[in-house]
Amino acid sequence: MVGGRAVGDNGVRPSAVTPPRAVTPPGPSGVKRPLEGAAEEVASPPGPALEVIQSTERELKRFRTKFREEVMLIRGLGSSLPSEDVIIGMYDSMLARQREAVAAKDDDRVILKIQNVDSPENPLWFSMRQTNQINGKVILDKLTRVLNSNQSFMTEGKLKISNIYIPTPEGGGVNKRRQTNHAIDEWLAEKISKKTIFFPENTADSMCLTRCVAVAKARSGVGYMAFSRMKKPQSVVQRKEALALCALAGLDPNKRCGLDEVRQLQDKMPKYRLCVYTDQLGRECVFKGPYTPGCKNLYLLLHEQHFYAILYPCAAFHKNFICEKCVIFYEHKAEHKCQGSCWRCLGSDPRDDQGCRCPTCHHQFAGNDCLEQHRTITLPNSTLTKCDAFKFCPACDTSYTTLRGRKHLCGFIYKYCKENVRENHLCFITSWEEKEKSPKMKYVTIYYDIETTQCDSHEGQDSIFVHKLNLLVSQAVCDRCVGVVQNDFFCNVCENRQHLFHNLDDPNINVTTQFIEYLQSFDKKTEILLVAHNAKSFDAIFILQEVIRRRLTPNLIFQGAKIISMKVAN
Repeated sequence: MVGGRAVGDNGVRPSAVTPPRAVTPPGPSGVKRPLEGAAEEVASPPGPALEVIQSTERELKRFRTKFREEVMLIRGLGSSLPSEDVIIGMYDSMLARQREAVAAKDDDRVILKIQNVDSPENPLWFSMRQTNQINGKVILDKLTRVLNSNQSFMTEGKLKISNIYIPTPEGGGVNKRRQTNHAIDEWLAEKISKKTIFFPENTADSMCLTRCVAVAKARSGVGYMAFSRMKKPQSVVQRKEALALCALAGLDPNKRCGLDEVRQLQDKMPKYRLCVYTDQLGRECVFKGPYTPGCKNLYLLLHEQHFYAILYPCAAFHKNFICEKCVIFYEHKAEHKCQGSCWRCLGSDPRDDQGCRCPTCHHQFAGNDCLEQHRTITLPNSTLTKCDAFKFCPACDTSYTTLRGRKHLCGFIYKYCKENVRENHLCFITSWEEKEKSPKMKYVTIYYDIETTQCDSHEGQDSIFVHKLNLLVSQAVCDRCVGVVQNDFFCNVCENRQHLFHNLDDPNINVTTQFIEYLQSFDKKTEILLVAHNAKSFDAIFILQEVIRRRLTPNLIFQGAKIISMKVAN
């Protein structure tokens, strides 16, 4: 069954049950119906009809998959099966109804299951295929081949039709976040509501420019709560900083500002670079201050003679990257290359002097100035210089980075397993490393085993029996008592080591509920590791059922239908 979550959980939504309605039975294509208003009407023989009793639809947005299930009642079959054309037409109308409900295309994939509700032992399964490759003829052929003379499948009764639709991936390339023909006023209102752009409500003065600059400066300089208070219209800190900037640049707080005032303010702020835009795409930059390595860009929007602070420029202009030097926004990492800069030292000016080699990183540089620059200019969002982060090995003529914490070995390469290995090493998974334990946390390992009985049949089926848990035994150890072998040992962290949970005295007791309540009795700053033999296929299934019943959200890793890992927050 696809999707077992409640309404609103990760996009899974069961639809309402539709009222019963009849699907018009199709007939052979050669049958002509009488014209309306004719003197005599030819009575057509009654045929089979599908009456929809229940319809359910779920959607898994994470996997872009739709699951639809309908229960239909076949009426009018009589004592014998109808003609082949009638059965094919009946299934064609059923498939057309399903496809129309989920808006499936011809090249989408579908998995189909048809079973008789009264006799579910022999369902018809159709493996994944294109939706246009399954029709009434395909269903009838498999029905005839698999069931042979067993006609109970088509007797008067209920049919359950289950469909899983997987849409075909479509070509991308279009930024769906940006709305076409979006007016700048609508765009601005949206970004202000999302707090991407700051709107200064300066009704008592004309300091919209300095208020925006003060807030933009504080975005990365103060804490989250202090910054939230500063953005409020009645903020004393915002007004104080705006007045200080007016005094610094010689601006009148009660006079409207323009680009001339922006230049005055830029001259007094050498550590910052003001960039003013007038559009919603980030293309029309009407002012940008001089670039110096290490300066911080502050982005402003000028619209209808009013300034706004662009706090998150990439989110505001719907771009993924920004060049701080050129003040250009772009989608892909390799889309933009700075002109007039030195790629060797990351300096602002191109250099072509006589080459010299750094004795530390062994890279080649264009002159002494270029050599000194690469030792002082830090990388973006880092405290390391290029000399610290990138090295060159003269022995094997290979450039490598030290950011990943691995030493360079000649003739070896760095792969997914985080090891220096020889070429053609076929690793595909990261090697496991035990994470460092926090001194503020307690770590407990609980080993458990589950015993069940299989005495009750499943939904009255004599060949299928249900596993019912009746005994669970657990033993807990922590770092303090891991060396103690006595089962009756009492630890200050994990308390009693051994616990037994059972319902032998009262079958109505839920053993899994008792075990989960025992796990939740530990201190909140305790990380519990549960270990069981064959947990992926048996023991962890009971834990997962109880977790879902308590409406907790587990973080699961599957290998097929087997649970490899399950994490649940307390």
